[in-house]
Amino acid sequence: MTELSLAQRAARRAVDARVRTSEQDVRRLLDVGLELMTAGGTDAPPRIADIVKAAGLSNQAFYRYFASKEDLVAAIVDDGERRLVAYVQRQVEAAPADECLRVFVESVTSQASDPSIAAATRAVLWNASRSLDATGARSRQLHELLAALLVEPLRERGSTDPERDAAVITGAVTSAMLDALSNNRPPSAADVEHLLAFCRAGLART
Repeated sequence: MTELSLAQRAARRAVDARVRTSEQDVRRLLDVGLELMTAGGTDAPPRIADIVKAAGLSNQAFYRYFASKEDLVAAIVDDGERRLVAYVQRQVEAAPADECLRVFVESVTSQASDPSIAAATRAVLWNASRSLDATGARSRQLHELLAALLVEPLRERGSTDPERDAAVITGAVTSAMLDALSNNRPPSAADVEHLLAFCRAGLART
């Protein structure tokens, strides 16, 4: 492999520095956008001018990364989905095999139980419903990513069709979470236990 020349190394460093700066700018816009959405709740969507000002960036910088506020909202939704899936995955992978289903149900529904998380999630979903044509597609993507986390645990439990079982359970659990968020009614411990018992009863019939 030919070693890079000094000029090529200098150019590589400059590119790497620009990439790092861009990543930091985008992260700042995502974080500030989420903060302002949460503060506005379901009453007032944040303006680009407010987001840019709070992020300490310029309009030019914003439009360098996002074509519109809708693009930023889409990125915030995607970022939130990835964080949720990563969180649930960590919880499920750390749980004993016989507790994976309980951990899955509790981890997903906790998005509506924890007041700070629920407020942020509710605000993002409201902004997404106002701004995105692809909300349904994003919901399907989240459903598929979460369901994939259950396939192997269900297979180990003896499910004869773990993919379908995982899809049905995920649908029930995410619907319960979204219903609790939309009604601003955190699920109680009894609600979570009932949902878990429902999922287990369904598996017992397969």
